[in-house]
Amino acid sequence: MNVRQGKLTRTTPADRGLVDLPALTPHLRSHVIGDQKTLLVSESFDTLLHGGLICDLLPLLDGRRPLAGIVADLEGRYAAADVRAAVVSLSDRGYVVSADHGMDRSRAAYWTSLGASPRWAEQKLAESRVAVDGDDGRLSRHLERSGACVGGDLGADDDARLIVMVCDDFLDARFAAVNRRRLEAGTPWTLARPRGMEALFGPVFRADRQGPCWNCLGHRLSGHKEAHQFLRHVAGEEAAFKPFAADPGVLEAVFGLVAAEIVKWLVLDEAAPVHNQAILMDAGTCSSSKHMVMRRPQCPACGDEALYRPDRPPTPLHLRASPKLHRNSGGARAATPEATLSKYRHLVSPVSGVVSWLARTTDESDAWLHVYWAGSNPGMRSRSLSSLRRSLRSKSAGKGSTREQSEASALCEAIERHSGAFSGDEIRTRGRFVDFAAEDEAIHPNDAQLFSNDQLDNADRINATGHPYNIVPPRLDPDAEIDWSPVWSFTQGRHRYLPTSMLYSMAPEQRGPADLI
Repeated sequence: MNVRQGKLTRTTPADRGLVDLPALTPHLRSHVIGDQKTLLVSESFDTLLHGGLICDLLPLLDGRRPLAGIVADLEGRYAAADVRAAVVSLSDRGYVVSADHGMDRSRAAYWTSLGASPRWAEQKLAESRVAVDGDDGRLSRHLERSGACVGGDLGADDDARLIVMVCDDFLDARFAAVNRRRLEAGTPWTLARPRGMEALFGPVFRADRQGPCWNCLGHRLSGHKEAHQFLRHVAGEEAAFKPFAADPGVLEAVFGLVAAEIVKWLVLDEAAPVHNQAILMDAGTCSSSKHMVMRRPQCPACGDEALYRPDRPPTPLHLRASPKLHRNSGGARAATPEATLSKYRHLVSPVSGVVSWLARTTDESDAWLHVYWAGSNPGMRSRSLSSLRRSLRSKSAGKGSTREQSEASALCEAIERHSGAFSGDEIRTRGRFVDFAAEDEAIHPNDAQLFSNDQLDNADRINATGHPYNIVPPRLDPDAEIDWSPVWSFTQGRHRYLPTSMLYSMAPEQRGPADLI
């Protein structure tokens, strides 16, 4: 959460200017430490205030005296206008808020530490109803203890500020229909998976087509759970693995933390971590991590149709100069390895990234040999055991003369693999090679593959004895209907077509019998 220390960012009109019932902001304590000097302290913010008026005024800001009474108490020592000006100055800096609220001091201090005045928090919670589905009662109880309004008919949940669905699996197929309904209704919703050694919840799917939807997260998350997805594909939804490990005390704590983050969002909106991040809580290490979830512009559920329709027009490719900003033993680069890592490291996440992990494999003390591995997310949908085995062994590696070169190399190779994987939103058209003949729009794939006629004629024999990574494709049947995708011809200045299966990596079972590798 990006909250300025000691600064209130969410206040009501009653908390500003001439506060009628002023109180020192609850998370602050004041101490007079010398002649006309007062120290304000808190857990994370301290400041020194000067002046006799401040020293005499702060003890009176106990929330029990109206401003008029405070002015009267200081009459004779300070002009009324000066007292009022001091209150305005303190409220402008977030040191004074209205005491006209119903919170005890500890809860009020919690909210002001997060940047919201108690009145603001009370008002937001009072006007925000939360609908909960799939709960055994524990999450609802924690939400209510935190001040949220919980309940109502879930069938009429479109007026809820937020819908929370407690689940065992973020990738449950039923959420596709839920996501569609929420997008149509414009109702924010979120998921919470409390069980398992790594509890997971968030982000808020805002249903405004500005932030991510469930499908945006599911597309990324499914690539990191390939064995689980394999079980789904071959044995159905009931075979999917659902985390179930739980300790009663830990589970109760998880429900409390989930409720706290949901209530933060109700009060703080975009400043709350769960607004656009999934939060993972590791019960084994007692740690948590936040994973930024980005909206995919080409998402078929919430994205721009012009970016995922297979029949959309292709765009010409124009090359432009790229200044060489970095030169070393590895050659010339448009960016330093450090800049590349800074720009793309957010894509590394086991929840929302395109790369699952990025780790050094050589010894940390080795000053000469730098090798990193990255868990790649090729976007495959394995439906055979052999395909799954190959995919699970698949990793990206990077080497370099420095640690940063090696790390950037591994990251970029993993991103390259992800970018080259077939995902279903590619431009493609169904047809036969002969259909393109009139305008010479297609390139014969056998011409582009550069295999000899002898190899093509004896493909079956060669493939039977060769390595599965080094196979000879069949000759193209010009009358076979396959998918074709555009490539840009620099020599002809136009798009021409090659078989889609030649241009993108995909699991073998995704290829048709007439597709070429």
